[in-house]
Formats: sequence, structure tokens, C-alpha cells
Amino acid sequence: MKRIIVTIIAVALAAGTSFAQASVGAGYLNSLTTTKAGDRSTKADPINGFYAGVGYTLPVGPVNFTPGFYFSALTKSNTAAVGSWISGKGTLTEMYMNIPLDFSFGVDLSGDLKVFVFAGPTVNVGLTSNYKVSGDIAGLFSADKTIDLYKDGNYGRFDVLLGGGVGLDIMSMIRVTAGYNYGLLDRDKASDSVALHRKEINLGVAYLF
Repeated sequence: MKRIIVTIIAVALAAGTSFAQASVGAGYLNSLTTTKAGDRSTKADPINGFYAGVGYTLPVGPVNFTPGFYFSALTKSNTAAVGSWISGKGTLTEMYMNIPLDFSFGVDLSGDLKVFVFAGPTVNVGLTSNYKVSGDIAGLFSADKTIDLYKDGNYGRFDVLLGGGVGLDIMSMIRVTAGYNYGLLDRDKASDSVALHRKEINLGVAYLF
């Protein structure tokens, strides 16, 4: 995989940068984890967040190649109670570094609008994945504990997402995109009989330089 990524970048740079275009953008993320054990598959509650970063579009023949560098953060909370005396809350917080390597092909709708489709892999590196549990008993006793899922939960830090989407360039200044990615690697490191994969929906806006 590393050799493929290096080859893609080298080919793109060799194509020249006379029509290269930089962008900076941000957007919404919705991530869903599926667990498969044998014939049984379950889905966890989705976790929501945002991403922000930069991209650099290079022409490669009839298509464009856009590598990027993005930071993403996601969080979700669950609460539970037993009667009116005991309550608990769990909060999951995750942060990632993402390197998308997308190819795109577009069609001009008018002088100010261009629609395009894109697809490619995204190298995904987990920075933090912490689950904080807090409990309270009748307001008299409370306790907090934070679990590092990478160290204590056998959760894999690395992934390669594969996906694509559609986009719209407005006046060569604003880019709106909607995409979907699927994690190819099994994130569960504890058992060979359990497979853990991430699915991701993203909606974003970028400014083109």
C-alpha cells in the first residue's frame, strides 16, 4: 500500500503544476462501526463530528488528482439510569489524521458551475480514542474513569478507507462535496473471529485558491 501511494503522488507531480489548485475546507462527519462475528452483524450507535484541512488538485490527463491532509474529531455520549438513585454516562471521543488520495472527473454545466465525481483511498491514522465513564449514586458518590481504547481496548489505530462521492464547484471559488467511505482493515485486534469496520459519511465545503 505504501508503494502504491508513493507511485500515485509521483505520477501526479510529474504531470506538472501549471493548473494546480489549492483548497482549504471543513465539514460534517458521521461515522458508524459494524461488528461481524460469524454470520451475525451488529451496528454501534453513530458518532458525529467534523473535519478540517487542506487539499491540492493536480491535473493528470483527463482527470484530476487531489491529495489532502485533514484532521477530524468525533464524539458521542450515552446515558443510563437505574431508578432515581443511580445514573451513569459514557462519552466516546476520537481524533484522526486523514490523507485522502482522490481522483475526480468533472463536467462544466456553465461558466460558473462544474459538477464532478471523485473516488480513491484515504489513509486513516487514529490519534486518540478515549471512552470516559462517569457514575453517580444518589448524589452522594461519584466516580470517573477514562479508557484508552488503543492501549486498553485492543482497537486498531490504522485503517485504509475506500470511497467516493459527488461535488460541485461554484465560480471556481467554492466547492461543495458529499462522500462515503468504507474501512477496509479490521480494527479489532483482540480476536480473529470478530471483524470491526468503520463506515463514514461526509459533507463539506471548501474555498478554492
